[in-house]
Amino acid sequence: MKNKTVAISSYEITLPLQALKDCFHSGSCDEEVNHWYKKIDWSSVGMTNQQIKYEVDGSGMSDNKTMADYKKSILWLASSNYFEGVGI
Repeated sequence: MKNKTVAISSYEITLPLQALKDCFHSGSCDEEVNHWYKKIDWSSVGMTNQQIKYEVDGSGMSDNKTMADYKKSILWLASSNYFEGVGI
């Protein structure tokens, strides 16, 4: 699986390229984010849980309650940055 490193504000995260392509589009991305969340080895993305929480909270996403929620949000944020060409 080919990976891509994307900048997110203060940190960089490395995720599967296909996940970045799949998890940001018009309409709801929940299905794709949930699918990729389960497939990603979160110990190898280059960010700690604390860093993920910091980045998501800093982006104004306030509906996260669990670490799984935070990881899904960071996946969406990274996909958004990839799609918009930010931090590439």
